Amino acid sequence: MPKKILLVDDSTTTLMMEEMILKQRTTYDCVTAKDGLDAISRAVVESPDLVLMDVVMPRMNGFEACKRMRLEETLRQTPIILVTTRGEEEYVEAELDSTNTPDPAQELTDQAKVYAARMRLQRTIDQADALDAIREIAANLIGSEQVAVFKVDKRRSELWLYWSFGIDPNKHVLLDLRNEPTLHTVLRGQPAFREGGQNLLSTDEPVNAIVPILVDGTVAAIVVLFRLVTHKPALEPVDRQICEVLSNCAARAVTPYQQK
Repeated sequence: MPKKILLVDDSTTTLMMEEMILKQRTTYDCVTAKDGLDAISRAVVESPDLVLMDVVMPRMNGFEACKRMRLEETLRQTPIILVTTRGEEEYVEAELDSTNTPDPAQELTDQAKVYAARMRLQRTIDQADALDAIREIAANLIGSEQVAVFKVDKRRSELWLYWSFGIDPNKHVLLDLRNEPTLHTVLRGQPAFREGGQNLLSTDEPVNAIVPILVDGTVAAIVVLFRLVTHKPALEPVDRQICEVLSNCAARAVTPYQQK
């Protein structure tokens, strides 16, 4: 089921533009509200996965609407992004982001993608669901339909293929650290991203990113993003932010080997 975003703004034109942008660049379903009071009632009924809300609105502003939403049991964990071009600096909550950039449309899309990735991973119910979440994030948010998870062995000298989607698993059974210098950096907790024509692994397929999966502060596995979709020439800055979310929130996808 597609994720649902509630768009809140007193400008009909702005709502139409935001909805058009998100439908063009994402797979989200959009519902709208015209002010803070309307947003609260729509949020209770629709249970959105994310709320994108203007600050200055009639009847009830975005700050007050956020506070009221947090009083609703079903909305306490719903991420809320305050979207403004007016430079309001009032503090709301640590988990609320305020955007104020030269390109609010792009920022809107980017923040929605990052939040969607975090929500999908944090709400996984078991290991299989977490692995499916990695596939969805790679395909729908980053733009790679070839993804694999490799698990670190006990000696931390090899990585074995644990799960994959869109690749031939017989070609990628094992990664040996002696032959893959990039992996030394990744196993220290730093993701690696392809720059120019450089390939990150000694494979026939291009590798665009290698992301460590952290479990209790230790790299237990890595996510490898192979070929990107044809209309996407390279990873974008927001993709790196999404990879950071993968690194910190995908622990449920793997069970680390027990050290003896």
